[in-house]
Amino acid sequence: MGLAGIMLVGLSGCASFLAQSTGPAPLGTDSGVRTFSQVLNDNSIERTAKINTYKLDERFKYARINLASFHSAVLLTGQVGDQYLKQLAEDNVKAMTDVKTVHNYITIGEKIPYNTIVQDSIVTANIRRMLVTSPDISDTKVKVQTEDGVVYVMGKLTPSENQALVNILQSTPNIVKVVSLIDLLSDTGVATSSNGLSQASAAAATTSSNASASLTTSAVTMPLAAPLNSSTKNIDETPVAIDPEQAAPDQADETSAP
Repeated sequence: MGLAGIMLVGLSGCASFLAQSTGPAPLGTDSGVRTFSQVLNDNSIERTAKINTYKLDERFKYARINLASFHSAVLLTGQVGDQYLKQLAEDNVKAMTDVKTVHNYITIGEKIPYNTIVQDSIVTANIRRMLVTSPDISDTKVKVQTEDGVVYVMGKLTPSENQALVNILQSTPNIVKVVSLIDLLSDTGVATSSNGLSQASAAAATTSSNASASLTTSAVTMPLAAPLNSSTKNIDETPVAIDPEQAAPDQADETSAP
């Protein structure tokens, strides 16, 4: 699992977190910073989901499953042997009462090699480092995970914070594609839309969410023909609605075992 997998909260981390949570946002608005109880809840979701997943089927022991929870939205990445295991992993997380949304980006195929895992960890670490030092966005408001060169970003950001994140991603090397799972907030802390990268870069690329849908959401992918930090390339943003009955966007053309 990458560096974005599990958050360990120490005393110094708690102090920093409390300082962030007492910012200028009015009471009753969403600043995008998780409360202490939300942090504990996300950690519990990750731990419980992982334990339960490996109990469901012996074949999960030979697969690669990453689970990341942020604001009770769970991201699934990794590689499994067939569509059945992919759906089983998703259904396991959906059954948890604390989970609000599931983003299933598990792919079907062989596990990625160790050197790719190391490179993914370096990419995540570079992004986290720039988030920590950025004056325009708090690193506590963003969850970053990299799998096989694809960077997944989760969080709740204002437009200006979202643009700061875009700038950081554009300056990070060795990124194949970015999948935005950002919820865009207004400057007053009111949720205005999802997929912040799409809103920041192309106002025409809009998506709608359905609150009655069964724990599914929409996402924006940014497939890249060149490294993300290239100054000459154009970012192509494609809205993708995740259907739990279909393969992940990256696997739309693959066939799976029954």
